[in-house]
Amino acid sequence: MERPVRERRRCWTLDYADGAQFHLDAVPALSNGQDQRVLLEARGLDQRWADTAIAITDNETPNYEQITNGWPRSNPKGYGKWFRERVVVAVERRRRAGGVYADVESMPTYKIKTPLQSAIMILKRHRDMMFVGRGDERPISIILTTLAAHAYNGELTVGTALVAILARMDHFIQFVDGRYVIPNPTDPLENFADKWEAHPERAEAFFEWLLHAREQFTQAARLSLRQQITEVVASGVGRPVAERARDRSFGLAAPALLTEGIVRNVAEAQETPVRLEGGGRNA
Repeated sequence: MERPVRERRRCWTLDYADGAQFHLDAVPALSNGQDQRVLLEARGLDQRWADTAIAITDNETPNYEQITNGWPRSNPKGYGKWFRERVVVAVERRRRAGGVYADVESMPTYKIKTPLQSAIMILKRHRDMMFVGRGDERPISIILTTLAAHAYNGELTVGTALVAILARMDHFIQFVDGRYVIPNPTDPLENFADKWEAHPERAEAFFEWLLHAREQFTQAARLSLRQQITEVVASGVGRPVAERARDRSFGLAAPALLTEGIVRNVAEAQETPVRLEGGGRNA
């Protein structure tokens, strides 16, 4: 352990030594499936994921030290199941095409690395690089993951998935009564963009990032020379990552560089992977 446990808004954080490149967020929670089902049913909303709902602590709420029905809601297990539904689209297509996975149900989820997961890893790396020194404006991971999963349409390579996801991400952002809405797919009453109304600069930052990422990755996908691709991608994911991808790709064309080289080197850069059991905003 690096230092004593830290209390944050909705979780307690355990920091490990620098060499571990790891920290753990522990979220105190209670099962809340029955109450969630009643709440959604009363409003005529989707109840598919209600059984795994939980109630979590939030030290900014007035009833933080009491167990009440007013605790914030979350559903990380439900979100993980929803995300896997999006992943299975690509895995099934691989199976039917004679790919590696013979049976989706028998393959442990943690062993499946699909274009969707790899694309999200790259997009998060690109976001991190773009918002160095602008942490308060940086689009949160749950928004990137949710919009990317919605926009994914079963593309079989990371390069094509990146371009397709970036082209369609904003189609799943609603604008209702003068405010942005990105519903939690497992809890329609939760809006992942709820902070954008009080902090409009965060909405502006998201669309700024989206435009930049679209331009950069679309341009890279159209190129064929390794050095040209490296120059285009370097500002987004970092020059060391881009150059290692270039050097390892040898004579491969642009799509192969985007898929294998960058994915591998983003992972080696210690970027946080896509967590299938995520779905909350603990901090």
